[in-house]
Amino acid sequence: MNRRSSIAAEADVAGNTPSRPDDHRWWRRAAPAVVGSWIVARLAVACGFVLAHLLDGHVRDVGGSLHLRQGLLTWDGTHYALLTEVGFGRAQAESLRFFPLYPLLAKVLSPLAGVDAALAVVSNAAALGAMFVLWRIVVDWGYGESIASRTVWAAAVFPSAFCLAFAYSEALFLLVLFAAVLAVERNRPWPAVAALLAVGLTRPTGVMVVLPVALAAWYRWHRGAGGLCEHEAGARGLSRRAGRGRPVVGWAAAILAPAAGLALYLGFLEKSRGLGSLPLDEQRTLRAGFREPITRLVSAAFDVVRGDFQDLYNLAFAVGALVVVVVALRRRVSVPWTALLVVGILVAASANNIDSFGRYVLTLGPVLPLGIALLVSGHRRGGRVARLAAVACGFAGMAWLTAGALLGRIVP
Repeated sequence: MNRRSSIAAEADVAGNTPSRPDDHRWWRRAAPAVVGSWIVARLAVACGFVLAHLLDGHVRDVGGSLHLRQGLLTWDGTHYALLTEVGFGRAQAESLRFFPLYPLLAKVLSPLAGVDAALAVVSNAAALGAMFVLWRIVVDWGYGESIASRTVWAAAVFPSAFCLAFAYSEALFLLVLFAAVLAVERNRPWPAVAALLAVGLTRPTGVMVVLPVALAAWYRWHRGAGGLCEHEAGARGLSRRAGRGRPVVGWAAAILAPAAGLALYLGFLEKSRGLGSLPLDEQRTLRAGFREPITRLVSAAFDVVRGDFQDLYNLAFAVGALVVVVVALRRRVSVPWTALLVVGILVAASANNIDSFGRYVLTLGPVLPLGIALLVSGHRRGGRVARLAAVACGFAGMAWLTAGALLGRIVP
């Protein structure tokens, strides 16, 4: 199947034709899926709060209802609230492992609404914006708008996506990451630099984005459209020389930008408080040492079989993410961003402590939700039932994990 027949076949499965990249009204067609999934996800979180209150006192509540009382600002949210309120110069050292962009944005809004509300507003608004950009990425890759909408639903109602409603930096991270993906895939390295710098200033794992950006630059320079997913290349009719002649300096700046964001924050900590290595040291401590990822997942599986369910959710997320990798490889989804998913899974699994695995894989770019959307789309017969079942499972998973986090039973 050639590239144009491939894109035509995918459009037929989706039920429509792909949009033009220069369509300025795309956000209106994206809005039903984006806004609808955003609302449903927050209803799931609300159900999780109700469930946690119903179970409070009937199950062993780790922390004595502390997390339930803290609400949306529990777990990592307490550190972000402290950083927003007192700043990085006065915050306790334990909180300095959290990167600055999210609390700095919340600090701008805090005089209007208070610290707690500002953190929640930034997180939830960023989650909404991220889904719009994700929809645009999928359409730019040449998939039909139905596939783009299903991808948004897969991301917004992913079980661990409850953290996008909490005072966590993941929503902001996804927004700047998707903005960077869009710019990189459109062969615009200079607009991508600001977003990629923000990626490095939002989460320490943002430095991994250096890999897909470097791969995208290499493919465009040496193979033209070879780095694009097959659907995008076909939709645009790009030749093998499509990427040549672009500014080398722009791509070099884009490649280095995530690492520059990381270096800026570490340099600030070193100069202001002499604690430049603290975020990395804290991450090593939390991960409880390095572990070869394959044997770590195998040992988690054996633990579950023997009745130790501590890593049950983490193992389920790992298996699901690996299935998506297979789907992405078979469907020839963008090589650079599939590589980010693979490397991110290996990094998340290469620790003795693999808590929060679902939250980590959620931040590994657009390939994970797109792979889920392609997996559940299938053929027309039974496809609608499969999609509704997937949303229902995601909704139930979000509510359950929200309740577990509020009761201290799982680490979000």
